[in-house]
Amino acid sequence: MFSRRSALAAMFLAAAPVAARSIQINEIVVNPPGTDQGREYVELKATIPVAIPAGTCLLMLDGDGTAGGLIDQVWNISSLSFGSNGLLLRRDTADVLNPAPAAGTNVVVQDFTPDLENGSATWLLVTGFTGNVGLDLDTNNDGVIDSPGTVPWLSILDGIGYFEESLPDQSDELTYADDFGFPSFGNPMGPTPPTPEDSFTPDIIFRLTDGSWIGADLLDPDTSDPTNPLVYADVEIRDIDNNTVDLSEFDVVTWTPGSVNPTRTIAAPNTWNVDSNGDWSTAGNWSASTVPDGSTARARLGSVITAPRTITLSSPITLNELSFDNVNAYTIAGGNALSFAGTSTTIIDVARGSHTISAPVNINKTGAISVAADSGLTLSGTLSFASGVALSKTGAGTLAARNLRVDSLNIDGGKVSILADGTAGGASRVTSLSQSAGTTLDLTNNGLAIDYTGASPAGAIRAAIISGRAGGTWTGPGITSSNAAASSSDSALGYAELSALGAAPGLFGEVTTDADTVLVRYTLLGDSNLSGNVNIADFSLLAANFNSGGEWYDGDYNYDNTVNIGDFSLLAANFNRALPADGPRGAVPEPATATLLLAAALAGHRRRRS
Repeated sequence: MFSRRSALAAMFLAAAPVAARSIQINEIVVNPPGTDQGREYVELKATIPVAIPAGTCLLMLDGDGTAGGLIDQVWNISSLSFGSNGLLLRRDTADVLNPAPAAGTNVVVQDFTPDLENGSATWLLVTGFTGNVGLDLDTNNDGVIDSPGTVPWLSILDGIGYFEESLPDQSDELTYADDFGFPSFGNPMGPTPPTPEDSFTPDIIFRLTDGSWIGADLLDPDTSDPTNPLVYADVEIRDIDNNTVDLSEFDVVTWTPGSVNPTRTIAAPNTWNVDSNGDWSTAGNWSASTVPDGSTARARLGSVITAPRTITLSSPITLNELSFDNVNAYTIAGGNALSFAGTSTTIIDVARGSHTISAPVNINKTGAISVAADSGLTLSGTLSFASGVALSKTGAGTLAARNLRVDSLNIDGGKVSILADGTAGGASRVTSLSQSAGTTLDLTNNGLAIDYTGASPAGAIRAAIISGRAGGTWTGPGITSSNAAASSSDSALGYAELSALGAAPGLFGEVTTDADTVLVRYTLLGDSNLSGNVNIADFSLLAANFNSGGEWYDGDYNYDNTVNIGDFSLLAANFNRALPADGPRGAVPEPATATLLLAAALAGHRRRRS
């Protein structure tokens, strides 16, 4: 259906001369930190050398309540010119601005009367303006221009709108940019109903050098440095589609009065836009009609799908970032690899839903995989990390992977789970491991090697295992095993220094280890040496430490810091048993034989002490 608004937009866009469209709104500061006076400004840009058409004016239309549609500001620029760098800046006083405008900028000092509207507003750059301040273009305040055929201008060169997220509702917040085919920062930008701490109203809006709009809400600026509000700790930055923007995307992090605006160091997100399975490398499947591929590329798998969909990699793809945002599941499949490289500190972000990447994944940069609460990401294919990479897991959701062989692993939120495997293919290796309080590392039926440098982390690893063990239920935070939770009577996580073992068990055959390595594995209770079976070698270790303090390798299988009859009972119950993945074993004594051997060993132990 061709709506009144779309017809109006088409009429005005058709009327704008091509040369005149090279003039655009570039940056607006309506609510700077601290006092507005002296620090409000608007900036226009000529993208090519151009003469300013007669009657060219920058208008601000109020969007608050009963003032909706009222022309609040008119700046006639017909007699002005752009600077040698293509910029024209109007500011309200000659006070010092930091950073100062560039030398080539034409700076006009002219007070804004009244001050620029901090609430909902629409900015229009028009030609042939014949109206005046106070003219009401929406007398019934319905958010639509009353008489599109009799507006007081000839054409519109540019426009932008934004909403104030007011409390308690948004019913009286209006913008008119979309009437003329121009974008608006969404309504509402924050939660519905809005809350004071989560609402979003742009205080600064600016175009990046690629033309895309960015808005910044200065929530609680640090007025000790009022010259650069974008670097304050409590500032929220979003794009025109209400997506949070990471400051690491920009080459500079500052407002830029009369200077070149920030440039993205990575591309704007390119969004999957078909509700079907498809090939990643088909340009028509993406919002930008180009294939996201390269170390600056960002791909977003968002709300378009209404059922689970599979995207196939028919060729290798490299990204800077990948995001998922849909309760319906995406699967990225195929034999070609999905690689991550570039400068952003985000690798993958899952905002909603549970999604899978079954294709091979190569991570060649340090960064974070974020998974929101009640969401999940499964990396079921081959996963590799470049040397020196540090991986952080953030968010309260779950990341599941075939293994994690990365230099540094920091679990800052939620859960990391290693997919059940039980072979060398499921073994993980890190050089350092850190976990925030309340987080979980679930090894299921796999192993983990911590190949450390310097002081041994064995004490911290033991403490994390005890926390995850949770009294034998294996349901606590820390390092745990869901397989042990399902079979807590005969299995657990054991650990040992490789220097004590002498050689790494076969389970760790695919990972690099040395003497300065702590090994953790899912195994049977009684398996002191982490071999995957319980036999005379384990019995000998327990017997040598019986009735004394010890750790898992010494025979402390229930983590009570003592090797005693309770631990022997656990060993005896599993004597002559092996985990299925560890293959055939040699002949070993029966449990009854183990009991006799223990009695003999204890007798010898008492005689040596007497």
